[in-house]
Amino acid sequence: MPRTPFCVVSSSTPPPVPAISVTDAALVAVAQRRMVLRNARKRFLSAPEPDALHDLRVAIRRLRAAIGLFGPAIVLPRRSREDRLQRLGRRLSRLRDVDVLRGALTSDEALASGVVPALLERLAAERMTAAARAERTLRRQRTKRLLRGLTRWERRPRFAMATDQVIGSVLPRQLQERAEAFAEHPGWALKIRRDGDGRLEDAEKTLDRDGLHDVLHQLRRRAKRVRYELEIAGPLLGRDEASAVDYLRDIQDALGELQDVRVIETALDELGPTEQPGGPFRHWLRERRYQALERWRRLRRKRGSPVIAFAADPALPRVP
Repeated sequence: MPRTPFCVVSSSTPPPVPAISVTDAALVAVAQRRMVLRNARKRFLSAPEPDALHDLRVAIRRLRAAIGLFGPAIVLPRRSREDRLQRLGRRLSRLRDVDVLRGALTSDEALASGVVPALLERLAAERMTAAARAERTLRRQRTKRLLRGLTRWERRPRFAMATDQVIGSVLPRQLQERAEAFAEHPGWALKIRRDGDGRLEDAEKTLDRDGLHDVLHQLRRRAKRVRYELEIAGPLLGRDEASAVDYLRDIQDALGELQDVRVIETALDELGPTEQPGGPFRHWLRERRYQALERWRRLRRKRGSPVIAFAADPALPRVP
């Protein structure tokens, strides 16, 4: 459903940036995403399934994006700052990797290749252990203090700037800086090829295989962060961020698929010969990687230009 515009103007006249105060926008953005995180945590603790884990991790990242975007304006309690949220998200990453591996090894392609039942049983046990660790992390006092601190801040917020400062004087600068940093990320310049086994390698031999994947993973995380920030800023500024967000989502999907294949193959490399899935499964993984790499190559040609275009909207105040 298309967003209702803030005002109706002729196509030749850019709409003005709404005179919303930075402090009001920050308070609403953080409060909304804190509530989503609260609900996602509650859902996961009641049923720690993969979908609940996904929603929980996304909620953490979206809240981090809101806090980061309005960082110059807000003063949060020490225990509720972004680095604490980042640490919480990292503690959930092991469970996510197990879910990726289990999903691959219970696929039709894996079952047709003769996955050893004992391997699936061991993965199920690992999943239970990782889920129990995640639950303990979410129930520990440090996590509760983090969430309580955000709730208290919403009731009695503290800010680092005057309440009459409007978003037009802050957000365009933030977005322009984010867009430029995104376009300058070293991941864009990588020249990637596949070796004899179909695995990715740096054509210029500057990075080893792990280093190559690490740079691509960092670029993917940057794309997610910028996407979540644009989803906050676009409606506030009365601008249509859909094109840039769709582009960033496509980057997430392509690089995310490459990362998932990396996680799966790394785990398979640690298995004994008798536990290895058959050749058809490896072929399926190679095809997944090939398709994701081709998608990434197409997206790479734009080098972040949809994001740059959004941040360079002529109706937005320019950064000197």
